[in-house]
Amino acid sequence: MIKRYIMKKHAVIFAASLLMLPAMLKAQEAQTFVFDQDDDELIEAVRPVEDKMIFNHWALGVAPTDPSTVIIPNVATCITPYVQLRLGFDLFPSLSYSGLTGKTVHINEFQFGDAKYSADFDGKFHMSGMKFLVDIYPGKTTPFHFTVGLMGAVFSGGRIADIYTAKPFLTDEKDWQNTGILVKDNTYRISTDATGQLKFSLKTNPVCPYFGIGFGRAFREDRRVRVMFDMGVMYSGGIRASALSQPRTPVGYDKLNLERLEFSSADMAGYDEITKDMVDLSKYGLEQPLPVLDFVRAVSMFDPYLKVTIFIKIK
Repeated sequence: MIKRYIMKKHAVIFAASLLMLPAMLKAQEAQTFVFDQDDDELIEAVRPVEDKMIFNHWALGVAPTDPSTVIIPNVATCITPYVQLRLGFDLFPSLSYSGLTGKTVHINEFQFGDAKYSADFDGKFHMSGMKFLVDIYPGKTTPFHFTVGLMGAVFSGGRIADIYTAKPFLTDEKDWQNTGILVKDNTYRISTDATGQLKFSLKTNPVCPYFGIGFGRAFREDRRVRVMFDMGVMYSGGIRASALSQPRTPVGYDKLNLERLEFSSADMAGYDEITKDMVDLSKYGLEQPLPVLDFVRAVSMFDPYLKVTIFIKIK
């Protein structure tokens, strides 16, 4: 009887051990035991494996002010708990001014070359761009971060707007590509193109450095949805005017050699001044004629940036 009892007791212990084996194995994977070398006494248990956050977390972000992010979301990942990377595309169709407003802009009696003209102008806006940002966090869990990166209108080569006459600028086709104004110390000439249109562009640097601060992280272990806020400034190099121009040659102008030329107020002497007779500049402390192109470039060197992005963790 005693022998049978002992056998049943061993069978119960063996069955219980089998039931507990999976849990024991799982626990053993999460921790390792350290024994004292002298008396084999258990003295410490090693902690669970630490998440080093090296490209193992990913999130997709949508910015309410950029509808295109619904189609192509911003992407965020991490390389340490202190550094986060973000890549985003802001894609918008190139919209014309007349398409948005239903009308063109009429400019009356403006100087071009040696004569004055009146014409209707239209324009097309290029608002697409991209950004690559690096977020730097002072602590492992702090929401505050510094951000550095690059952004800009890389898809249009830095052009943010094209301005052109709505119809041929000159009525006589013989004047197309011939009548114009000289710039860059009479080295180049801005004139109409082969279709008779007069075209200009406003552009900035296609790739612009960015520095800012913000709050939030794109992902956190216990949250699926996160919100990030950014504010900072982008150095764009200032808005500059450019046009398709013809370089002057010893025999005149080479009509087949057109190139996009940037020019400043000095290049447009006599054509690029706002005087106090046209607008009252005294309240701004300006009494002399104001070079428009140089002024626009100076005040647009740095562009403010504000953005709220909602991120959803996918891994």
